[in-house]
This record gives sequence, C-alpha cells and structure tokens, in this order.
Amino acid sequence: MKRKSLFFIFFLFLNLFFVKPACAESDFAVAENAKYQFYEDGTSSAYRNIKLINLSTNYYPAFYVLSIPLDSTNIVAFDTNGKITPEIVENERLKKLILAFNRLNPGINNSIAFAVSYTTKSFFLETDEAKRILIPIDKKLNYVQYDLELVLPQSFGTPILVKPEPREGYFWSLQELTDENLTLDFSLQKQKISQLRENGRNTSYIIAGIILGIFIFAILYLVIKAFNLKK
Repeated sequence: MKRKSLFFIFFLFLNLFFVKPACAESDFAVAENAKYQFYEDGTSSAYRNIKLINLSTNYYPAFYVLSIPLDSTNIVAFDTNGKITPEIVENERLKKLILAFNRLNPGINNSIAFAVSYTTKSFFLETDEAKRILIPIDKKLNYVQYDLELVLPQSFGTPILVKPEPREGYFWSLQELTDENLTLDFSLQKQKISQLRENGRNTSYIIAGIILGIFIFAILYLVIKAFNLKK
C-alpha cells in the first residue's frame, strides 16, 4: 500500500512539471491570415497562414486538425522547421488534415506558426443565372485575429451581393466576419447585358469607321475629279 502511495505521489509530481499536448481548442488562441485566389473556371487556390498561441503553461499543441474540402488537391503544409506531411482522413463531406508539428514550443504565450495551401472548386457554385462564392468561416475557433483576402478574375464582374460587407475591396478582418459564411453573388444576366452592350458599342465603332472611310473616299474622289477637269 505504501509503495502504491509513493508511486501515485511520483506520478502527480511528473504531471506538475511536464507539459502535455493540448486536448481542447480552448487551450490555445488562433491567428490566421487567409487568401483565396479564384480563376475563371471557379477553381481557387487557398493559402492559409496560421499561428497557434499557447494559453496555458501546462498544455501546448503537438498537432493540429484542419478541415478542408473533399475535392482538395495540391496539398502542401509546412511550419517554421520544415515540411509537414499531413495524415489525411476523409469522410463523405470533407478531408481532415492531421498536421504533426516538427518542433514543439511549450510555455504560455509561446506560439507555433504553420502554413497550408490547397486547390479546390468547392467554394464556387454556378447556375444558368448566377455565380456564387461561398467560403465557410469556423467561428467556434478561439480567434484573436483573422484576416481574409479574395482575388477574383475580372470576368466575374461586380458582385450584386457581398455578405458580410468587407473592410475595403475584397478584404475582411475578424470584426467584419460576423457570419458563418462569406458569400458573394454575381449575376450572369447582368454580365450578358454588359457583354451585349460592349459588343454593340464595338459594332457601332466599326460602322462609324466604315462610314467615315466612305466619306473620306468620296471627298478624295471629288477632289481628284475636279483636278482632272481643270486640266
């Protein structure tokens, strides 16, 4: 009995002086800088720079689980100490990347920075009448900073709906991202009308150019004819 008691005291002693991997999101804060670059076919490249900040002396993140769309390809991950080869777990809706860090950084307010990039088409939806960009925002995470930027092709035109409103251009910070999703809607009908107007404008320029050319030719013809008559 005495031996068991000594072992238990020793076990408690070890737990007091050795930190443990974080087992809950509340054990660390998250700062993220995300950029999504869209292409004309709706494919997007996601670039996410994430920092985990320890909120406890006794816990630290040894790995991180990041959910990304199921169709994601070209997945690359690394931290400040080198490349990370993620373990990928799939279900019927998404992929989960289990990112084991190359180096641990225990201690309150210490942090681990890492980056993940991937390519997906899941953030884009197109119908006969509209295009939509929809990016989910996980508000359950303990964010202390979140900055998001979208880069869009000119062919998308001006969105008819942006929710929530950006800080400026296509930039959002944590204060603006109050919803669970970032949504941009584009009207294809409006784009078609604009294209028809542009085509009509170009046609008008061509017709005007032809008429002007005929007019100049007629004047030159009359001048030459008059000159020949004088001879």
